[in-house]
Amino acid sequence: MAMRLYLIAAYLQPDELGRSCLLGMAGLARTPEEERAFRAMAFSLDPDHDPSLLKTPKATAADFPGIKENDRQALGTALKLLRSGKLDEARRYFQRAPVQAAATYYSHIISDSEYQEAIRAAGRLTPRLLRKFLTLEITLSASSPTDVIDEPPTSVPWSQLVAREDTQPAQPQDLTTLTEFDPRQSIFREGKWRTATE
Repeated sequence: MAMRLYLIAAYLQPDELGRSCLLGMAGLARTPEEERAFRAMAFSLDPDHDPSLLKTPKATAADFPGIKENDRQALGTALKLLRSGKLDEARRYFQRAPVQAAATYYSHIISDSEYQEAIRAAGRLTPRLLRKFLTLEITLSASSPTDVIDEPPTSVPWSQLVAREDTQPAQPQDLTTLTEFDPRQSIFREGKWRTATE
């Protein structure tokens, strides 16, 4: 759903939202090839045609002031235990002052009342609560996109691709064919996505 909404926004306002929406889609890509296609489209829609958009961000450990890496890992472990219903083990982690401080730091994602709700659920989290737990777990293991990496050395040079006899003509990029979703169908009505004229 997020990918479809990004695509619709990029199609409706390519100049204003195209670049950022395609980068958002790159973060949701299901395969490396799909991420490269989304980044190429972001490059096409970017007014400055920034070449760094074509490169995958390098993962570097996120740094948060006042919270140590061990505390983040402990909070992540506590979340997984609580999510799986291992309440006693989860409580032992949450009783540690540094873990409590880390949980407070991320209270904008999961509040104290939601932790209590998760304890009462005993591993049977509602979809809303499960989404919050997974969001925080991903955040705790997130990386800072400050650098970019070069293409791996195993990449086939363009000259070799062209020289291959079985090379097919490259299809032009278009937002309407970039994914399985048609961004022209931007209205959800009666359980189906439709165009404005339907």
